[in-house]
Amino acid sequence: MSFDISKYREMFLEEAEELFESADNVLLVAENNGSLTDEEMGQLFRDVHTLKGSGASVELALFAEFTHDVENLMDKLRNHKIEFIPEMAETLIDGLDVMKEILDLEVSEKLDRDTFTKMTTDLLQELRAYSSGSAVKKTETIVPVKKEEIKVIETKKEENISLD
Repeated sequence: MSFDISKYREMFLEEAEELFESADNVLLVAENNGSLTDEEMGQLFRDVHTLKGSGASVELALFAEFTHDVENLMDKLRNHKIEFIPEMAETLIDGLDVMKEILDLEVSEKLDRDTFTKMTTDLLQELRAYSSGSAVKKTETIVPVKKEEIKVIETKKEENISLD
């Protein structure tokens, strides 16, 4: 008789939904406020720590692997080894989004190492840079626009002018 992990994965997926919602809510508040309280940092860490540990226990190895880096950053924040800066909120929100994608793909057995690497490499660099106390510079790509592609819309404005 082989062990059927699917029942435990179902239970984990239900719990994961609540944990993601909790973490998302904390990060949205942090993004709006530009800060995280100690209580919020603790909540984030607990949510992600539980996601990582429970994911690993139901044999979602790639999910646990990526989540470990998100957890490391949150652990350093919560223990004041690094200081929260507002830009981190966006990276952490991106981290949660990627965690959800990885979870969905891995549960449906549609995730291989190459896809995982493509999905996570850039974000892992950001997470690890913040964890090491380095600032992360986000670069914007400027796309040149040809003059022919620009449409000018002219509007006429009527004005009543009195000639006194």
